[in-house]
Order: sequence, then C-alpha cells, then structure tokens
Amino acid sequence: MLTGGALSIAVQPTAALTGAAGSATVSGPLGSVVVTDARAGTTAWTASATSSTFTGPVGTVSSSVVYNAGTFTLTGNVTMTTAVPVTLTTTAAAVASAATVRGVNTATWNPTLTVGFPTDAVA
Repeated sequence: MLTGGALSIAVQPTAALTGAAGSATVSGPLGSVVVTDARAGTTAWTASATSSTFTGPVGTVSSSVVYNAGTFTLTGNVTMTTAVPVTLTTTAAAVASAATVRGVNTATWNPTLTVGFPTDAVA
C-alpha cells in the first residue's frame, strides 16, 4: 500500500522593506516561500496571502500591499499558473497556484512586497 504525506508551506516571518526618504512606497523581497507537496497524488493546490492594517504612532494608516510572486523554481511534476501581482486585503487572495501536479513535488519563489502609503502618513 502506498501512503502519501502532507502538503506544507514554509514562509519567512518578516521582510526588510526599504524606500527613499519622502517616497510613498517601500518594497523588498519577502524571502523564500516553499510549498512541499508530499501527498503523492494529483490534487492541485493554491497558496493565499492577506495583509493586516498598519498601525502608526498616531493610529491606523491606510496602505496598499502588492504581492508579486515572481519566478517559480520547481522540482518534481508540477505546473504553476503564471504569477500576477495581487493587491492584498484582509481577505485571503490566491498568490500562487499549482495548475497540475503528479506525485511528490515542490515549488519555491521569492515574492516582492510593495507597500504604498498616503503622502501624509506619519513615519
């Protein structure tokens, strides 16, 4: 009897975002995201992300967060859908999707996060 394993994801807990003084945006890489599909089956998967509200020294700061997965590095038999930048909200949004899988596989990517703030936001 063949028994499959688990579907798991590993994500960096923080990202170092930078921007020029006076700029309304900061951006940078999140770090490696790795999905390991050890289920040994054919069921596709989707990775989703959300963004919480930013809180500054004088309260909530409105912002927009764009997640761009970029290029995928794949092992095994997996095909990814083309990544497109996604504006995140507090509702989960798909940021990477395996279109087809067969057997054990992994997908790795290093997304870029771009955060936009209003020009009157306090640092």
